[in-house]
Amino acid sequence: MTTQDPAAVAFEAADYSTALSLLLSESRDRDMTSDSQRRRHRHNVIVTDYLLTGVNDATSLLRSLESLDLASADDVDERVVLRYNRAVLHVRLCEFAHARDLIAPVYAIRSQLDLGLTIKIALLLLDVYVRTRNIEKAESVLEDLTTIKTQLLSSPPSSSEPPVNCTPVPSPTELAVWIHLYQTRIHFMSRNDRSAKKIVKSALQILNKDNEPFISDFHKASALLVKARLECCNDKWIKAIKLLNNVQYSCPTNPQVTAVYLNNLGCVHFAMQRYSAAAFYFQRALSVAGTVHDSSLGPQIRFNRGVQLMHVAGGAMAKDAVRELSLSVSSIYGSAWLWLLLGAATAQQYAVWRSAEPFIVRIPETMSAQQVPRLQLMRSRHPPDALLADLMSGHTHYRNALALSKSPQITQMALLGLAYICLALHRFSEALHWLDQVNVSAVDGADRHVSLLVRLYRCEALCALARFDDALLCMSEVVPSDHADELVHVYGALCTAYCLAGKFEQALACALKAHDASPSDVWALRILMYILLRHRAHSEALYVMYHRSPPPSLLRQ
Repeated sequence: MTTQDPAAVAFEAADYSTALSLLLSESRDRDMTSDSQRRRHRHNVIVTDYLLTGVNDATSLLRSLESLDLASADDVDERVVLRYNRAVLHVRLCEFAHARDLIAPVYAIRSQLDLGLTIKIALLLLDVYVRTRNIEKAESVLEDLTTIKTQLLSSPPSSSEPPVNCTPVPSPTELAVWIHLYQTRIHFMSRNDRSAKKIVKSALQILNKDNEPFISDFHKASALLVKARLECCNDKWIKAIKLLNNVQYSCPTNPQVTAVYLNNLGCVHFAMQRYSAAAFYFQRALSVAGTVHDSSLGPQIRFNRGVQLMHVAGGAMAKDAVRELSLSVSSIYGSAWLWLLLGAATAQQYAVWRSAEPFIVRIPETMSAQQVPRLQLMRSRHPPDALLADLMSGHTHYRNALALSKSPQITQMALLGLAYICLALHRFSEALHWLDQVNVSAVDGADRHVSLLVRLYRCEALCALARFDDALLCMSEVVPSDHADELVHVYGALCTAYCLAGKFEQALACALKAHDASPSDVWALRILMYILLRHRAHSEALYVMYHRSPPPSLLRQ
């Protein structure tokens, strides 16, 4: 579209109905002789109709634009604009690799393009690099944009009309705002909070000036969202909530801003461990018109809701968490963190099923030990077919996290998850293989906890392989702790190994120590009852069941 065309004026004013009417009348009144004119007109009609009908079917529009992108087209600007629009749609669909492949070659020939189009392409490419966390290339594009801003500031304003096909050039001030906001996001990724705070403050100072004609509600909302995120990084939750309320106040009519505002409120409440409030805001965000069908925003909110469901007490919503996280996979495919959470949600499903057994070898770390005791003794059973299929999916999820991970911490947690899934699938040798690769020191601030998990998992695998001496040696190397929960798990694992090795007296001694460590722990009582029943000490087992404590005859031994 040209800047002087009435249809273009209506399009820039977001009056898509008028713009489409003018374009259709133009096709009837004007004789378009060249293929280039017909393609350009068709391009304008397709894009305007898409925006008029509610931007719901981005894939269909993408196919239509691809049919217009011919390698034989002579007009460079026409092909560049077409590829720019295709890249915008790929970003909307979270297909960042496709967007980068389209726009990076175009950016390389920016010297052949007008300045306004160059700036739009640079901002889009910068957004792709930031979203894919390619900091080095993002900084390179930022340097180019800063150079352009300096040139705009140094060159005197032109009084002549711009060329007919020239893309409007933003003011140096508007360009400075976008540069500041992207610089802030890069500093976030680099964990440089001090620089981020300084730069976002500069952006807000520009936006608070009423004499800037480019300032819109969307600009203000974008800056406030970045500022709120900065406060969250500093654990200033109340201040972040106040800033988010200002976001909604500054741009109340934009449904996308409303959805982002509600989603971020949910994230703040989640960080404050207010999981019910977080669920409320995530659900409200998904109920905003168009959010579910938004290929970029919808999966992000579903991802957050899936993580929140994993924190429901006792893992009761684990299956729903898997569903929500799975719906976001197609759009956040390259995220190792997402695959790790999907695997964890699947493991949580198995933990819920396994916790229903009265006598289990281990309560997973994601579960509460306060389960209702059963009256009958049940042997460990195989999971149902549906759960087995979920466990196989969980194995794949953890493998994906391992393949995509660039973080030592995610790598170690993925290895632990794979070991857990293999134990659930009775693939004990493979579980030992993954446990051998765990580097406990690579997990920040959790050395002792992770070390204990590795030993507990290893003990279970070795016991299943009838390597009881190795299992006992593994657990005997655990450094004693004053933490009751840790002691219960350690003595419980030792009790299991002794019991399977036929050493019931040592097993009984460990069961009593587990109970002493935490007298109110139901799991410790279950271990004790299990050993007493194996000893055929039925009267003592009944005493434990009704009194929730060992009989005096055992305590005197």
